[in-house]
Amino acid sequence: RRAAGWLALSGLVMGVGAGLKLTNATFALALCAALLTVGGGWWQRLRLSLVFGVAVLAGLAAAAGHWFLRMWLMFGNPLFPQMNDVFRSPLAQPVGVADTAHLPHNLAEALLWPFIFTLDGHRVSELVMRQMIWPVVYVLFIALAVRLLAGRLRGAGTGASASAAAGDATAGRERLLLVFFALGYLGWLKLFGIYRYLVPLELLAPLTVWLLLQRLCKPQLARRAGAWALTLCAIVVFPFSAWSHSGWTAAGFTADDPGLADPSSSLVYTVHGDPPMGWMATLLPPQVPVVALAGGFPESPAYLERIRALAASRHGTHYVMLVAAANHEELTLAKKNQLASWLGQTGSDAACARLERMMAKVRFHVGVEPLAAPDGPRCRLALLPQYRIDLAARNLALQRKAAEDLQRYGLRLRPDSCRVHRAAIGTEPYPYQLCEVDK
Repeated sequence: RRAAGWLALSGLVMGVGAGLKLTNATFALALCAALLTVGGGWWQRLRLSLVFGVAVLAGLAAAAGHWFLRMWLMFGNPLFPQMNDVFRSPLAQPVGVADTAHLPHNLAEALLWPFIFTLDGHRVSELVMRQMIWPVVYVLFIALAVRLLAGRLRGAGTGASASAAAGDATAGRERLLLVFFALGYLGWLKLFGIYRYLVPLELLAPLTVWLLLQRLCKPQLARRAGAWALTLCAIVVFPFSAWSHSGWTAAGFTADDPGLADPSSSLVYTVHGDPPMGWMATLLPPQVPVVALAGGFPESPAYLERIRALAASRHGTHYVMLVAAANHEELTLAKKNQLASWLGQTGSDAACARLERMMAKVRFHVGVEPLAAPDGPRCRLALLPQYRIDLAARNLALQRKAAEDLQRYGLRLRPDSCRVHRAAIGTEPYPYQLCEVDK
């Protein structure tokens, strides 16, 4: 009963996690299956697995049940538009809507996947982070599988360390972790292949390497090999790129009011899925419906008919909302100039020469620009030519692309009506364009 209680609590937490982020469901399934491998009789293991599974469903219902119900009542698909090949909502194509771009292309790639995405991080992520621990843990799992198979064929154990582990009270917990890790990886490999969905296993990878070495080697060798392997894997990951972070503000999301003439009868379209603009819909007047076109949604004839009916009911001005060009390098330029001035690197010709030598050795995307003023700073930092952007030309290109997309829906963009407005996430500006559309 005590074990069942703890499993019910952990299953509830796992279910809440899956409800908040559905990609975690693969790990809930992996752990539910891994519980069948712990010690005790078959019926006891099955009962514990069932307790955990029911608790997962309860946590899932608590975290996302209200949303599933709302989507079901509105669209006839609790995961709309995902898995519409199963639920067949008329407002989307009957497809599963799965991102397969990051999956292995064939069986050979699937078998070598940890090596492939370690060498080419772009196969699984937009950002590159070289994690050498994945080939290490993969090879160790294969070595353990070969050793277990050889021992089974010989009718013997798997070696001294494995035999000792089998008699240890912690062997069942180690087996649970290793089986969970393997099943979680296989589920991720089959469904996603996107690295950020693998983070739960990434956190467990060092411990998994350590446990595998304990089963494969004598204790002293296992400790030494584990220390060296984990240290080297930690070092190899540097340097790495990151998404960076926006500075904190009182309001996380802000946008200028575009001043719509009659929000109660207006309509706003969006026409690109990347970068996403759904967050902007919450900042427009609440009576204005926002409709996504040409954004990758699996549109069905019923969906298009619903859009036409909505458009016909809105007799005011129709708009299209587009992203506006912004040079994020310019945002950090002022801070870099302030830092250079504070360090005393702009007040004399000698200091400017020293600053120029420094900028030639670091990747700050800036160069040193001399100033002719007789007093004040003698130089300043300026963006290198390749990092300067013609914002007006970029906005015009975005308008032309949007006009092509809108034509497919019988709509015409009016370029002369386009205006750029401010919007931001934290301190990071994400300006947008609003243009009028002829019906």
